Amino acid sequence: MRAALLLCLLPIPAMAEDCTDRAREALGAVMFDGQPYSSETEMSFGTQVTKSVFDWKANDHFRTTAVEPEGSPDSLYYKGVYYGSTEDGAWSESNRMDASELKAQADEMRNTMAEKLVSADCQPVDRDGASFEAMTMGIAQHEPYESDIIVTRLYDAEGQLTAVASSYMMQGQEVSVRQNLTPAPDLDLPVPSGD
Repeated sequence: MRAALLLCLLPIPAMAEDCTDRAREALGAVMFDGQPYSSETEMSFGTQVTKSVFDWKANDHFRTTAVEPEGSPDSLYYKGVYYGSTEDGAWSESNRMDASELKAQADEMRNTMAEKLVSADCQPVDRDGASFEAMTMGIAQHEPYESDIIVTRLYDAEGQLTAVASSYMMQGQEVSVRQNLTPAPDLDLPVPSGD
């Protein structure tokens, strides 16, 4: 089922080549070399589907805008504080976590994914008349995941990461995540009042 969900990202497969070393390097690297980016994200957790837009400006400034279910609050992280959106359009503090601790967790997660990589193949694909490379990876189960993880990354002809699809088990449920990614060099995020 999980593999089938990832296949909708790809057309009929062409000849694949092993690219495990390149995949390990990609998994361990910071997304977009640490430059601002946006991700349109769809996540299925069992029968529940959520859609959101994640905007990342820096390790200490990013936002998730809820799309579905409608009316869900947005969240914002700024300089060690998590905020949730309020009905009147303001931000209310919900939690605190030091930005350096958050970065260390992200680094550890990327490094673990790279270490647990067991296979990867790359193949050329055509999508809407444009040429891409699909990098499909198998990653061994590790906490907090309850299964192996299947990840497919889609790169355009210039080598720019444009999409990621992943599937795994979590809390006894099948999870699939799809992200459409774009660099956002001029990204402007709100700063909560008082900061």
